[in-house]
Amino acid sequence: MPEKPTYEELAERIQELGKVESSFRQAESEMEESRSLLEAALESTADGILVVGTDGSWRSFNRKMVEMWGIPEEIWEKGDDKAALDHINDILNDPDEFMATVGDLYRNPEKQSYDTIELKDGRILERYSMPQRLGEEIVGRVWSFRDVTHRIKAEKALKESEERFRELAEMLPEAVFETDWELNLTYANRQAFELFGYTEDDLKRGLFGLDMFVPEDRPRLEESIDRRLKGESTGRTEYRALKKDGTTFPIMFHASSIKEGGKLAGLRGIVIDITEIKRSEDILKREKERAETYLNIAGVIIVALDSRGMVTMINRKGCEILGYSESDIVGKSWFENFLPRKESGAVRDFFETLLEGGIDEAHENLVLTSRGEERLIAWHNTTLYGSEGKVSGLLSSGEDITDTRRAELEKAELEEQYHHSQKVESLGRLAGGVAHDLNNLLTPILGYSEVLLADIEATDKKYKAVNEIMRAGFKARDLVKQLLAFGRKQTLEYQLVDLNKTVYGFEPLLRRTIREDIEIKIIPTYERCTTMADIGQVEQVLMNLAVNAQDAMSEGGTLTIETSVVEVDEKFSAIHLDAEPGEYVLLKVSDTGSGMDEKILDKIFEPFFTTKGEVGTGLGLATVYGIVKQHGGNIQVDSKLGQGTVFDVYLPFSEGSAKARKTGKKISSKLIGSEAVLVVEDDPQVRHFTCFTLKRYGYAVLEAESGPKALDILEKQRCKVDLLLTDVILPGMNGNELHGEIVRKCPNIKVLYMSGYTGDAIARHGVLEENVAFIQKPFAGQALAIKVREVLDQ
Repeated sequence: MPEKPTYEELAERIQELGKVESSFRQAESEMEESRSLLEAALESTADGILVVGTDGSWRSFNRKMVEMWGIPEEIWEKGDDKAALDHINDILNDPDEFMATVGDLYRNPEKQSYDTIELKDGRILERYSMPQRLGEEIVGRVWSFRDVTHRIKAEKALKESEERFRELAEMLPEAVFETDWELNLTYANRQAFELFGYTEDDLKRGLFGLDMFVPEDRPRLEESIDRRLKGESTGRTEYRALKKDGTTFPIMFHASSIKEGGKLAGLRGIVIDITEIKRSEDILKREKERAETYLNIAGVIIVALDSRGMVTMINRKGCEILGYSESDIVGKSWFENFLPRKESGAVRDFFETLLEGGIDEAHENLVLTSRGEERLIAWHNTTLYGSEGKVSGLLSSGEDITDTRRAELEKAELEEQYHHSQKVESLGRLAGGVAHDLNNLLTPILGYSEVLLADIEATDKKYKAVNEIMRAGFKARDLVKQLLAFGRKQTLEYQLVDLNKTVYGFEPLLRRTIREDIEIKIIPTYERCTTMADIGQVEQVLMNLAVNAQDAMSEGGTLTIETSVVEVDEKFSAIHLDAEPGEYVLLKVSDTGSGMDEKILDKIFEPFFTTKGEVGTGLGLATVYGIVKQHGGNIQVDSKLGQGTVFDVYLPFSEGSAKARKTGKKISSKLIGSEAVLVVEDDPQVRHFTCFTLKRYGYAVLEAESGPKALDILEKQRCKVDLLLTDVILPGMNGNELHGEIVRKCPNIKVLYMSGYTGDAIARHGVLEENVAFIQKPFAGQALAIKVREVLDQ
């Protein structure tokens, strides 16, 4: 029999039992705490949890399991697992498959399972099953269900989207690619492989994106990618790509970043082969350069305007004519900047008419250059059309016809001057033709009138009648002189004339002639202002111009006479007949009168043209014109209605000494002579008057009607004749030839020529040489006596 434990042993055993009980209670508490934590975890998880025993009974399930499967509350409260399973089968799309999986797992308790199941309401649950172990023993199975409807649908949509992207990418003619964040290619479409010459195996082995670009362009590409990743725009970016075989070609590169969770995951982009585009651009560039070359070598302005009239293009010739650079013209308003203000509005209206479909007619208008010069342009226009078929602007080509038009005007002016000269010459020839006969008729009229007046007392009733006859004769003589002056046929006596002295010397006579309500201003030059001229004719020019100015200032005004020395250049002489280049003295006569219009200006120098009605003869300005032209000068007039008139008289400048026809000797006051004078004149009336006059003054007179008759008389007189008074132009033998014959026989005989012909006709017979005595018909008796005495006394 065993021994009874001692008290101490019992005390120790009780103490040990107490410790065991305490440990058991602590373990029980910890297990309760764990169970509580497990239940809390099961209730808080988003998954539905179901624990099933090996006999298929439901041991445990959480609230989420009930909610997920929609298990009715009464089944939940009763814990009727069979009813719950029936409910699950009712809401499954394929309950047989579900139960088959369950049966397979119970037949293979060690097996784990993961799949998805679909419910009739469209939800998709993710199902996970694993055995429940207690030590080494399998005591049940734990099922986990998670609602992945949204995730599965999103994944499906993403997959479908990726498939559509792939299909679209494969259909595109451009190369499409994707890279990871290190720029390694992860995808490329068919076109990319064909374009770069790579294969899918090359892609699988790994392709670095930058390797597909030429090394020189890679730094620029990396910079562009960095800018794109920062959200900055890089615009159209062109690079040179590198094929697998090493050949290069131009591309245009577009890329965007791929981000996942806000972080860079790679790049997605498109590469466009622009080889053909570049080739087309090169062709277009060459065509543009060729077109620009054609435009710039064109000898006309070519300018394009948009619908607002702004310059969009202009060629080199246009820049040259306008005097601006291309950048100074393009972008500016054509009407506001390059047209004179006086034409801008009308040209703009024409421009707008063309834009609205008006008739495209050639037109002319002035353009304004940078130098302020106006150039005349003849335009031809073509309307430009935009992409929508609407008129978008105008293309115009213009020829600078300024010089051509100026030349045409100058030609017309020259032709007018030529016709005028021809008219003057014809009238001059007419005047010269009648001058001889008129002068022959006037010689006896004036001469006999003078004789009668000398023999009749002033108180005699006949005196007034004879005096009127003589006055009429003088007027007729002056009229002939005016005609000869206009026709440049009169005989001039040239000497060196100081224009300043002539004007000042003539001023007193002008002031007595011109009305008092007209102010006379003289503005002389301080230069030497001399010309070879007939001073009487210069004074005649001054008087005629002054009287003409007076008539234009009916209500008073200012008559200004200026002198100066000017240089006439080639340009001036090119547009003015008979105006040789060189130095001229200028006599400028201007008034503040009523002025003249163009119709009157065209005719002012024509003889017998007058605006004074019956009061004027129309020979004043015609005489001025003839005098100036006969002096080798030129006369110009500028006048506008209401703005007065300016006459510019140009006479050749001269510094030489005068060779006056006059001897400078004083005429003897004794006109009575006793010398023998041989008068040779074919006109009986002139001859009889001449002989009659000379006999009255005491001379012994012999007369002959021709040269041979005169030679016979001298032969009979044995050269006892002191003076030969002969007409210049005689039938058979002219006066100069007669004098030559007589001088050989009578060397001491003196000669005095007379003529009613014009100066050029006399000059052709050698009479107008220096120191040759000459008297112009018609002449009075006293004038003849004075001239005869002058010649005999030399």
